[in-house]
Amino acid sequence: MRRISRRSTRISRLGPAHTRAAYLRDAAVLATLAGASDLAHLRAQELRRFLATLHGRGLSGRSLARMLSSWRALYRLLQDQRPRRRRKIRARD
Repeated sequence: MRRISRRSTRISRLGPAHTRAAYLRDAAVLATLAGASDLAHLRAQELRRFLATLHGRGLSGRSLARMLSSWRALYRLLQDQRPRRRRKIRARD
């Protein structure tokens, strides 16, 4: 998580420091719930199960909504950091 917070300009645009800290904590919760699974390859079904687990532990709907929002931000960040394939440009005849 530290690597992500240092490298990303997107996280720095999330807002105040307490918002960034909360998003990083939420990403750490996701990593804990995922265990050995790669975060980049989790499926929607697994994310729903994680949210249900947190709800079962007593997290409020508002907290779950913020957590889901932070997880979305994390996945947008992962998507931005993925190398993009270059398309070959062909000359027109």
